[in-house]
Formats: sequence, structure tokens, C-alpha cells
Amino acid sequence: MQLVTRDNGTSGADVSHAIGTIVGLPERLASDVSFEVRGEVLLTTAQLERANEIRATHGAGAFSNARNGAAGTLRAKGRPYTLEMTFWAFGAVELDGPERTDGPAVLPGSTHAEVMAFVAAAGVQTAAATPAGLTVVATVAEVQEHVDRIAALRARLPFGIDGVVVKLDSLAEQAAAGTGSRHPHGATAHKLTVLGRFLSAFHPSAASMPSP
Repeated sequence: MQLVTRDNGTSGADVSHAIGTIVGLPERLASDVSFEVRGEVLLTTAQLERANEIRATHGAGAFSNARNGAAGTLRAKGRPYTLEMTFWAFGAVELDGPERTDGPAVLPGSTHAEVMAFVAAAGVQTAAATPAGLTVVATVAEVQEHVDRIAALRARLPFGIDGVVVKLDSLAEQAAAGTGSRHPHGATAHKLTVLGRFLSAFHPSAASMPSP
């Protein structure tokens, strides 16, 4: 297993030393398969509180927020203490480059939801395991309903969020939509306070999930 940060989207830092300290990211998969999983490593509210307690006992300053705390902890080496973090996957793709084998494709299905179910079955925690869940809907109105439901959950989520990701569920439609310089055209992420104005332009049959 290799753990790499996203950084500029093309190359990132190898932080494999953190493997074994991240809830939701097992050291070994439940099945003999290999694929690339993409997601978010963060400190939950409880983990942030515990991390600051541990750091205080070692004379270190408190993390100002969970995002910066997770980013620093993920890259840190040689600390006299270990801080627990959590991982949630929001996507997966076939391996590319020298790691790819000549065998058949590993990831099944024709939809994002099916791929995420496969990833979860392999033992990796996905966004579907959050209280907000991963929901597939057929209309823009249903997307808005689910966004409103997630917004109502914000105070009860185990981590802070500032928006919701809405993406095409069909992998074929995702591919047809293409990818821009910063993000795929088949997905959109906006802050909850301004999300509504974008929904009327988004394609139905979409999956939605929280955006930490």
C-alpha cells in the first residue's frame, strides 16, 4: 500500500509512514485486489480534541482547526506521539503506470455508487458511511432535498463541512462530461449557503455526499 497526498493534482508527497494511524484505511484489504482510492484524511471533532490534549502533554501548541491539524499530522515524521485520523473515500480508479497489471479491470459496475460499494466491501471506509451518506437521486428537486437534509445535519456530523459534492452517478456520463484543469465537469462542489443557484444547471441522476 502507498499513501500519497494530492498536492497539485499531478504529483504529491508520499506519506505512507502514516499508514496504520488512520481509521477507515486498513493496512491490508479484505480481498486480493489493487486499485487507487481517492478521499479525505481528516480529524473528526473528537479526534481534534484528543489530538490537542496529547500535544499539550508534549508541550506542543493546539491545532487551530481540524483541516490544518490533519494536513500537518499526515506529513509529520519523528514526533514522540501518534495522533489518530480518519479517512473517507469519495472515489476510486484503476491503477495506472508501473503499478498496473495486464489483468482485467478490477473495479466493477457502471455507476459511482457501485464503485463505492465495491471499495467499502474491500474494507475501505467511504463517504457512504458518514451520517450524511451517499444518495443517488433522479431529479434536480431530489438533489436539493438531499442538500437540505445534509445542511440540517451539519451540527451533528462528526466533522465540519462547508458544502456538498454533487456528481453524475453514471461513469459513462462522467467520462462524456470530461475534466477541466481543476476538477471534473461531471461533479460540482459548492458551499451550502450558495449551492441552490447551481442546481438548475446540473444533470439529473446524481449522487451527493458531504464536502469536508
